[in-house]
Amino acid sequence: MTQTSTAPVLPVPDATATGRNSIPGRWLVLPIIALTLLAIAAFIGSRFVAGSPLVDQVDVRVTNSECSGDGTSVRSGSRITTVETAEDMRCTFTVQIENQSERDVTLGDVRAVVMGPDTGAVIGAEAIDGVTPRGEGFGIDAIYDLDRSLPAGTSATLAIVAAFNPQGRNDGGTLKPYHFPQVHVSALGVDRVIGGPKTLAFDNPIHTPCCDAL
Repeated sequence: MTQTSTAPVLPVPDATATGRNSIPGRWLVLPIIALTLLAIAAFIGSRFVAGSPLVDQVDVRVTNSECSGDGTSVRSGSRITTVETAEDMRCTFTVQIENQSERDVTLGDVRAVVMGPDTGAVIGAEAIDGVTPRGEGFGIDAIYDLDRSLPAGTSATLAIVAAFNPQGRNDGGTLKPYHFPQVHVSALGVDRVIGGPKTLAFDNPIHTPCCDAL
């Protein structure tokens, strides 16, 4: 008599019971994602915290102001430098950018507010660091892209040359381009615009023909 054997039938797991008695894989993934996001946030936060003190230790200031022209004068005080304009006025402002931090920073653009190629002011920037500046938007501000690294403990010097603009509309008034000049500085993901601490003021006693149309 021939005996036949059959393979044992294994019980099929109850999916409902498995869900109750074990942790599904997706619940293991969620904590991993959360920890990854926390690590990324902590990394970005640490770079911001580290970068802020660096850009805060960058100093921008005008170290010298020289102007020529018939009747032009320069009066420099502790908080303000005042220039009296003249039709043939031409001024050179020496700017020093000093990195007092312990790490390199990146210098972006230099901006002379309201001194752009299409400004309506009586003062226009002819050159920044020896280069004709570009305008932005309506061309009101004069902008020059430095795009260079400034090593720790070093400084860079550049000159901004400004001249009288006979098409300006500051007739008999005072022009104050505050925080002159403004320099874009970045370090470890932190970007900041740093301006000079002194106020620059142009007293204009000259009547400009442009104002006749107003």
